[in-house]
Amino acid sequence: MQLTHLTPTDYKVMPWKNGGGTTTELMVAPEGAATGYDWRISIAEVAQSGPFSDFSGYQRNIMLVEGTGFTLEFEDQPAQRLSHSFQPLSFDGALRTHCTLIDGPVRDFNLIARQGASALLDVLRLVPGNESVPPAHTVILHLFHGQVAACGRSLAAGDSLRIDDAEHPIDLAATRPSILAFVRIGARA
Repeated sequence: MQLTHLTPTDYKVMPWKNGGGTTTELMVAPEGAATGYDWRISIAEVAQSGPFSDFSGYQRNIMLVEGTGFTLEFEDQPAQRLSHSFQPLSFDGALRTHCTLIDGPVRDFNLIARQGASALLDVLRLVPGNESVPPAHTVILHLFHGQVAACGRSLAAGDSLRIDDAEHPIDLAATRPSILAFVRIGARA
């Protein structure tokens, strides 16, 4: 099992693919890939309504993490309103998508994975105590609020932990109420 513990000083801020804003890249595989990656996890700052970047060939998973929310309007599909924090929405990155902010800027968490990859975004809401999560080829935990220990590492708000090649369930210990993104890539049977 291999661990990569990142803090906010390790993340990379970059412009959106379409130039309409900025995103903070938490992790990408392969590491350092600017394009053609297998998957990427980021947090976007959305200051104004506008089009989303084209991510043809990728599945997008997005969730509101700060702000009052936004509506995504898709070509040939019903619009989706994201006004509750930490509720993931998955959609095809090739869809022409327009984002309309509800009431001011927002921050959103993104998992973008190559089509056909087994990549799942979930949210864990932990109370103080212990819990375990299933293993996968790659597990990523990103802590939004609280404090959690996993695999001998203590995570503070804003930290991410990448766990590669875990063969057994991963034990988590929350010392106070906590909210985490839980990403599994290459889920094990």
